Amino acid sequence: MKRIFFIICCTLCCLLSATQVEAKKKHMTITAHTGAYETPDNTMEFLDVALPKNPDIVEIDIRSRPDGTIIMSHDDVHSNSEGVEVYKALEKIKKTKIRINLDIKQDRVIKGLYALIRQYKMEKQVFMTGVEEERTSVARRDAPGIKYYLNCSPDTEKIEDADYQKELLATLKRTGSIGVNCSYEHATKTLSDLLHKNGYFLSVWTVNHAEDVMRMLQFDVDNITSRKPDVVLKAVDSFRKTKK
Repeated sequence: MKRIFFIICCTLCCLLSATQVEAKKKHMTITAHTGAYETPDNTMEFLDVALPKNPDIVEIDIRSRPDGTIIMSHDDVHSNSEGVEVYKALEKIKKTKIRINLDIKQDRVIKGLYALIRQYKMEKQVFMTGVEEERTSVARRDAPGIKYYLNCSPDTEKIEDADYQKELLATLKRTGSIGVNCSYEHATKTLSDLLHKNGYFLSVWTVNHAEDVMRMLQFDVDNITSRKPDVVLKAVDSFRKTKK
């Protein structure tokens, strides 16, 4: 009797797990790249336009001024007056349920950024990208508990090789990454399937054209980052109609 009960419980758990995985795969997110909707990159104007449109995620680039102040900027800054301070963006986004992709441009910003994240109690609302393999140790040390993708460029031909796949999976495990964040040009169905099979995610950037969005949807990616989220939304709607 106990054995029968054990088998039933195991079966139910497996069915539940499969359902959860399938549900997770169905919810693909769309990230509004900084400067989306034809706004200036890394500005409050971008957030003023993007947030009312309620994207799943907004992306901002993270750097620091010479004096250590954490700001939104893609490029190097050389004065203490450049860039918008990140706390202003956090204050604004905190009022929503929109998540933030913090694209890290310098190792030195992570510790101060983590302090701000904790100050605004946004640990579950943020994650990091721009975290290449050599930066992952800094991310783990200076921002414990904050999730991050591994920024890399998987080889579209070598990904078919079993040894290459093992090496990529080993790197993800060793670095504590939740998945791969790469240019859409490096994404393939094989890569997506490999990551999903092993519990990792695939996020791609920067996808601005409908035909490229459709290809990414066929690959079953988990996130698409775009400067044209409306184009992505229309393509997703069209893709879903073809699946019915």
